Amino acid sequence: MIRMSFKGFGAAVAFLCSEKVKFITGTGLLVDGGQATGLLD
Repeated sequence: MIRMSFKGFGAAVAFLCSEKVKFITGTGLLVDGGQATGLLD
């Protein structure tokens, strides 16, 4: 089981609250701690 650290989750939240996020449109950002990487195998 892959678990996301608070540091990793905090980085994602900080990005989503930043000015940089205004350049991302029309997409969903998946914050799942790496759970979806198993789907690519």
